[in-house]
Amino acid sequence: MSFPSTPILDTFNRANEGPPPSANWASSGYWIASSNNLKVVSNQCVPIFANGESYWSNTTFGPDSEAYCSVTGSTESIHCVRLSNPGHGTSDGYFVDWEGGKAFIERMDNGSATLLGALIAVAFGSGDVLGVSAVGSSISAHRNGSSIGTRTDATYNSAGFVGLLASAAVDDFGGGTYVESPRRFTNTLGIRSPVRYDVR
Repeated sequence: MSFPSTPILDTFNRANEGPPPSANWASSGYWIASSNNLKVVSNQCVPIFANGESYWSNTTFGPDSEAYCSVTGSTESIHCVRLSNPGHGTSDGYFVDWEGGKAFIERMDNGSATLLGALIAVAFGSGDVLGVSAVGSSISAHRNGSSIGTRTDATYNSAGFVGLLASAAVDDFGGGTYVESPRRFTNTLGIRSPVRYDVR
């Protein structure tokens, strides 16, 4: 699959504001027992405490969906999809936790994380685009357009919110309902050709 397939939702390119970063964001503390703890500073999104989290409250996406952003370092960031019941100790959904040179693909049940398979060793740093996708029962971590690992879980299969946790500045948050790339067909010579319709 191509990643990301959805546009940037928030560039954060505006005057300092928040928390929350704008009226399109909200938080009831799905991990942290506090609310609206991300804000815009110097055209980036930053936490007001050691960590900050919010979700894009304007609409739900999916169920096939994705979320991503560019990071400014190797500090922790988390991207959520199929997020429902957002609130401290009540949230459900899927996320990838990028921390300490590792990616953790996890499911969240009532605010409690369950690791899906082994952690993934991955180097990441300033300027990298990190994200998560949920397509069917496949939950994947993505770095700079490439999948670095996929886990299978079918616990949550409904549309939901996309969200973000950050421990340092991030930029260009995007996401939405996954858009499948157009398929091309291969003829017997192995040459990929566009689809043609014979209209009579």
